[in-house]
Amino acid sequence: MNRRLFLKLSMNGVAAASILGTSSLIVGCDVLKQARWFASVVKEIDGSYSVAAVDVLGNIISKVALPQRAHDVLEMPHKPGHVLVFARRPDRFAMEIDLASGQIVKRFSSQADTHFYGHGVLSKNGDYLFTTENRYDFKQGLIVVRNTSTFEVEGRFDSHGIGPHELVFMPDNNTLALANGGIETHPDYPRIKLNLDSMQSNLSYINSQTGALEHQVLPKDPQLSLRHLDVNPQGRVVVGAQYQGKRGKIQALVFSHHMHDKELMPMQASNTQWQQMQQYTASVVCHQNQAYVTCPRGNSLFIFDLVKNKALAQITQKDVAGLVKTGSGIASSNGLGQISLLKGRASAPAYKELNFPSLKFDNHMTSIIAAT
Repeated sequence: MNRRLFLKLSMNGVAAASILGTSSLIVGCDVLKQARWFASVVKEIDGSYSVAAVDVLGNIISKVALPQRAHDVLEMPHKPGHVLVFARRPDRFAMEIDLASGQIVKRFSSQADTHFYGHGVLSKNGDYLFTTENRYDFKQGLIVVRNTSTFEVEGRFDSHGIGPHELVFMPDNNTLALANGGIETHPDYPRIKLNLDSMQSNLSYINSQTGALEHQVLPKDPQLSLRHLDVNPQGRVVVGAQYQGKRGKIQALVFSHHMHDKELMPMQASNTQWQQMQQYTASVVCHQNQAYVTCPRGNSLFIFDLVKNKALAQITQKDVAGLVKTGSGIASSNGLGQISLLKGRASAPAYKELNFPSLKFDNHMTSIIAAT
């Protein structure tokens, strides 16, 4: 990262005392009691894609059409009703959307030599956006920093791996935890995985001001692609994997890690449970002493106990993918247009189900402050 950006981040309060991932801002906000909406990329009946906002009463607030399929939707806490949307790899578009008015506020794209990987995180003051991107001609993952006034690039640094995917801020308010998926992609070959025989994923901890690698761990099987992750207030990272090896091989797919541990710790689950995940995990959310992991191919939401390091419960939900904290529990979404609000004991959760038959919710979901 260049000196100019380092100084700008420090002067704007994005130093160690004040950086905070937006995911932690959701904690304590109960969507059932406060004015909040759910936002997600959705697939329309005609096959096109939009970003939709819905409320807990089952109303569709708005929908905004997208040029192509996007991946994650990021809350902008300092702008109620606003979200950032990022293209799914290996596409280049991103935009700020006002879901209250149904208007696109700003369009921006990756630089000429990169494409997006679908995820980003904001600084606490909302002035800076950190996105995961691929410098494809150099086979280099990047974290790119933009200001949120114009979305001009202020700096970029190495992700210390290939295929950087989801990133979060650690509780020290300075370090980024990042899952480098290890898979090489190129915009000339959409969705083709170019290096499965030589891929190597990793979990990297990176200084958000300097780009320095502070710690890194690798999965023992190089064909485990680490993709999505979350961190609890105690600094425990939970990461979900997608296996790229032999079909039918049983592998642990959910791991936990403290920043300076030498190895990833696989969560304990039965071979039957790992098999039921169909070698694929989607969203990961830590809440209280539990981690929630969606497995859309396995039609299951798994709940892991972070004290005992083992699977606590498995809830059958068809094509479940999106997850978000609600304060009192967890909300999940699926490709059938359903949102389930779960709370109570993991072994016997109570939940309310919202149905939106015209929408097919995509991989991720967030909760945003409703515009007034």
